[in-house]
Amino acid sequence: MPPPSELFCSGSLKPSRFPLPSKMPKMIAPSLISLELTNVCLKKIWRHPDQRESIREAFRLYFRLNIEMVHPDCMSVMDLAERSGLTAYDASYLWVARWLGSDLVTLDKALENAFRSIG
Repeated sequence: MPPPSELFCSGSLKPSRFPLPSKMPKMIAPSLISLELTNVCLKKIWRHPDQRESIREAFRLYFRLNIEMVHPDCMSVMDLAERSGLTAYDASYLWVARWLGSDLVTLDKALENAFRSIG
């Protein structure tokens, strides 16, 4: 199963490229993920208006994923952003991973590096 961002960052926007397993693994993300993925799709639609329907169809997969939303502690996120140089948006994903004591799944190299160095 690819991370949610890969569903929308891949070259192929066909949902059939990403068959969803019958039992979805549980993922946890900051609540802003919904707006971030909405924005990714919107930018793709602006760049590729002829692919509007396939982009929207791919976005609908997001609602089938088993993602629990959490609300990060904003002061802690600000501290992490200051220490790492990440945006508050990206630092919120780092905060969630730290809060859970779990791994972080990301395609963002700066976020991955911050996770490795700050942990």
